Amino acid sequence: KKAGAQGGLGSLRSAVAISYAQSITTGTATYPSSVTTSLFADSQIPKNSLNNLTSVGNVASAPAGTGTSATNGWWYITASGRVGAYSDGTVDTSGF
Repeated sequence: KKAGAQGGLGSLRSAVAISYAQSITTGTATYPSSVTTSLFADSQIPKNSLNNLTSVGNVASAPAGTGTSATNGWWYITASGRVGAYSDGTVDTSGF
């Protein structure tokens, strides 16, 4: 489960980085306002194998390492472009 979540998180981070890099061509580098299916070649957000959810929720700060969500698999901080994984409550995802 842990390795699957780390792999999915890598995909999300790559999508955010690519979007950021593409925005530079407009003259203003910005992170995407949210992580949506449009950022992915297959139009699918990876599933977080720890809680089996794919949606991404915008947050102001990173949740605790064992923070859980009943609705989102991932969290995203728009100001910094930081993406993280929600836990199943037992796995500390702060080191991912």
